[in-house]
Amino acid sequence: MQTQKQNALCACGSAKKYKHCCGHKSLTNKDNEQTNTHLSEFHHQLVKVSTDDFKSELDQAIEEVAPDWLSSSSYSIYQTGLLFWFAMYYVLPHHNLPLVDLLMRFQSKDYSFEAVRYLTQWKRLVPSVYHVSKVTEEAITLKEVPSGVDVTIDRLPASDFEEDTMIVGVLAPYADTRQFLMAMVTLHQTDEQMVKEAFVNYPYQTNMSHFPAFFAHLLENEKLDIEWANEQEEQVADLFIEQMMDQDFSDDVISEGVTYWNTYCKENKPQFKNGAAYAAAIEYNLRQKLDALVTQAEIADRYRVNPSTLSQIIKRLT
Repeated sequence: MQTQKQNALCACGSAKKYKHCCGHKSLTNKDNEQTNTHLSEFHHQLVKVSTDDFKSELDQAIEEVAPDWLSSSSYSIYQTGLLFWFAMYYVLPHHNLPLVDLLMRFQSKDYSFEAVRYLTQWKRLVPSVYHVSKVTEEAITLKEVPSGVDVTIDRLPASDFEEDTMIVGVLAPYADTRQFLMAMVTLHQTDEQMVKEAFVNYPYQTNMSHFPAFFAHLLENEKLDIEWANEQEEQVADLFIEQMMDQDFSDDVISEGVTYWNTYCKENKPQFKNGAAYAAAIEYNLRQKLDALVTQAEIADRYRVNPSTLSQIIKRLT
């Protein structure tokens, strides 16, 4: 096999030297691949150290800014939405710098110059709110709400997006593409006008200290309009939500399960001690409706309840 020489005319017929034509493209693609590999490695590490190695610092940071009205289920979503803020902007008490700077001290020496250049850009990013305009298997079309600018992204699972919803997240540059960093939070009950007003009232784009309050304001609008007769019923709902979120079920599916449980409670006024068994039964019945392949034994193990007890509660809720 003959190798194309760098200074020879390119075999594609462009009349350009190979190094300035297909040879340049090949080198660029290779460089982009290496850059994106380094960026993906750093992103993975940033998420890991935020949620694992610095979990206590993350919990402390969220406690400092969390509003009083947050339920346990809303608290989990709130923490997810603030993960980027924590990693990029929250100053760690014992290190006197953000986590991203601490990680770059140890990681950046192993990365290419281009990767470090992109990481420097990441440190200046701020979250935004996007309206999901169109979803296909090939691309996702978003409109950034504050600017009105349309953005098209690819290489992301279309199942992560739902048309006519809002997304709070950070869209970051990679080599020849863009991706969301850390985590995205989907809003179903928020409209563009409310988001625009929130940008005015909580100007976090010029001062990131306002972002936790901005996000809390959006999240408060997403609360399910549900009343519970007692704390035990609500605890069942919270446990169900927590388990379903851990398995990445959509907000619509989770909302359906909570509404189902709330209606059952109003009609039957159940008296119980084993709330975990009821939460497990709600999930099992809902997932059977969705044709999900799951057994009672698997769910009983995850909720740490007796399988025979779960079976009885499932029949009771059916």
